Amino acid sequence: MTKVAESTVYDDLMDLIEGEPPPPQDDPRIKKSKDYPITLKVHINERSDCDLFAALIGRNLSSDETKIIFSRKDKPKSGATYLENRKNPLATSTTHQTRTETVLWGSTTDFRNDPIPHYQTFEIVLTAVDEHIAFLRLIKQQLSFETTYTYFPKTEKVASKGKVWVSKFEDHQPRYPIFIITKGRAYSRHTAKCLDRLGVPYRLIIEPQDYDDYETFFDASQLIVAPFSNHGSGPGRARNLAWDIAIAEGYDAHWVMDDNLRDFYRLHENRRIRVGDGGCFRVMEDFFDRFENVQVAGPQYWFFCPPRSGYPPFVLNTRIYSCLLIRNSCQHRWRGRYNEDTDLSLRVLKDGDATFQWNEFMQHKMPTQALSGGNTAEFYHAEYLTGDDEPELGKYHADGTWNKTLMLSRMHPEEVAEPVWKFGRWHHEVNYKPFKANKPVFKKGGGESDKSYMFTIK
Repeated sequence: MTKVAESTVYDDLMDLIEGEPPPPQDDPRIKKSKDYPITLKVHINERSDCDLFAALIGRNLSSDETKIIFSRKDKPKSGATYLENRKNPLATSTTHQTRTETVLWGSTTDFRNDPIPHYQTFEIVLTAVDEHIAFLRLIKQQLSFETTYTYFPKTEKVASKGKVWVSKFEDHQPRYPIFIITKGRAYSRHTAKCLDRLGVPYRLIIEPQDYDDYETFFDASQLIVAPFSNHGSGPGRARNLAWDIAIAEGYDAHWVMDDNLRDFYRLHENRRIRVGDGGCFRVMEDFFDRFENVQVAGPQYWFFCPPRSGYPPFVLNTRIYSCLLIRNSCQHRWRGRYNEDTDLSLRVLKDGDATFQWNEFMQHKMPTQALSGGNTAEFYHAEYLTGDDEPELGKYHADGTWNKTLMLSRMHPEEVAEPVWKFGRWHHEVNYKPFKANKPVFKKGGGESDKSYMFTIK
């Protein structure tokens, strides 16, 4: 294993938020309860399912009236059906084929994912919480009260069960090293298990106190023991160590991944199917290497790419999270106790450089803070707790996200608004529109590659 010293002193930037407690509980931004009436959109993909939905709620429906006030007290009508009055219900003109990203992608892969419109969407008006509960029971779906849309019938969440995309090109292993940043999760090790399934090599950066646990499951050559522990400054310090090691070993770039990634997927022709080898990483690397000013890239979260929606192969100039391909010559390093992914992406974009976020290749990340270990105990479940608080595992303490949200707005006041209250906790909102004009610059002779990468379903 290459041993290197940390090249930079880590700045957690806590001075930006020192002494700023969260707002009081009567702050007008905090919404304590759901205000009714609300509207729940029900998307229906097939004509025949419109009749089934009409029969279920016991009401004649038509394409002319799609807004429905639901009442559990209404007497259901026997034999209710749906009447279609539109000439072309599935008309759509949207395509990604003319987007800049698709033109740049060229024939790198045979990607295509134009939208398939819903056949019909009904807007169900729910006037009270009792009506809300009654409607969810009627359609037999367990949804959060915060959910704004659903499908009927309920869509299957597991994508492409039993199938995988495998590379049809021989050289499908990643060229650049993969580092997993992990702490206190030797017994879950989701990202490592996933990469093992794909046959992809990797190393883990761990802290000294966790060595015995991780050595139970990994060869010593896979473990990089950091020269620090329980420093409370977030994962950025370990990520900088991975960066230093990649440079010392002579690489031009490196991958750094969170430890809670379950799978990787390929989106193509409106299907999300798991990948079965390291080909997706190699394709992203080779495209990344055609440009001189793309500093950070990575796959999108899979839940942001519903199969029926239209997407280009990648999106330019936005934030890159959780699984990052980083050019080692990038002038910025990780910093900050919180939101270090967003901060790094913003600093790159503010330089006029570019980022790539792939839609064709996606990561399946576990819900935020759904695992113990990592930063859960140190940060999000611990901050601002009182003796009366008992936050559930998998959920933030309501004020536990205040510091992370406030810090980002202090770091980038022009791009990040002051904290907003959503989904029962504090959130940040970032404006990436000023960076949409940042253009990726081809290296000399970089142009469109004559190499096409093909995958097949196995």
